[in-house]
Amino acid sequence: MQLWTREQIEKIKRLYSRVPKEVLVKELAPHSLSGIRHKANRLGLKREVFSDGRHLWSEEEKKILIENYSKVPKKDLLKLIPQTTLETLYSTAHYLRRKRKVPQRSLLVNIAERKFNLSDVERGYLAGFIDGEGAIGIFRHGSRHIEGDYYPRVTIVNSCRDAIEFCHKILGCGELGIQRSKTPRHKDRWFLRFGAMGEVLGLLKEINLLIVKKRQGELVTEFIESRLLRAKEWKNGKWLPYTDRELKIVKEVYELNRKGKLVKAREKKS
Repeated sequence: MQLWTREQIEKIKRLYSRVPKEVLVKELAPHSLSGIRHKANRLGLKREVFSDGRHLWSEEEKKILIENYSKVPKKDLLKLIPQTTLETLYSTAHYLRRKRKVPQRSLLVNIAERKFNLSDVERGYLAGFIDGEGAIGIFRHGSRHIEGDYYPRVTIVNSCRDAIEFCHKILGCGELGIQRSKTPRHKDRWFLRFGAMGEVLGLLKEINLLIVKKRQGELVTEFIESRLLRAKEWKNGKWLPYTDRELKIVKEVYELNRKGKLVKAREKKS
């Protein structure tokens, strides 16, 4: 167990709230990050929130977030605080104990199928990218222990920012963001995510060259079309009951994706 010197205690008081974790570990060596956190907790120190490893949230930005987070759409929030991403905006709001009060847009409101004008090369590139680096699934809002609202999603993930930004550019839609690595040996991952039913349906119909995830694409397309055919029955802000076939599709997509994860895990072990 490493003992803390007076100099190190003064240094942690001065640095803990305002510098990245990597700098803390370097300045307070040989103490580990967990040891630094434990000592800071005993001293009553708290971390300021970083949007990334370089940018520190200013007091003005925090004030903007506090005043607008509960009432402004997320796209407008990103315009008000342009130096951050949607992912870090959410994490910062959570740290500041802010909650969204803006009614979530129903996935059935934006039912118009999005049309894409892709070349054969772009179509093949995207299909290969999603087969190798993407995910097609149906997820659920709310608790796992109660009946929730299911929604389709297509996500492309890669550590190469240029590749993800190219996909975003040729498609012209989707949520672009970054997943920060928690360990030095892993790279940060960029993602492009599609969650609106119209976008997902149009994308899956456009990239009809899938091989590995072809079955998931077919099932998700069937699920969306089934929901949208009954969209006129949707009233009073409540979801339509799911049909037996729709619930069966949800389960089958889950099993297909779970099977794929198990195969990858076995390949890594071997």
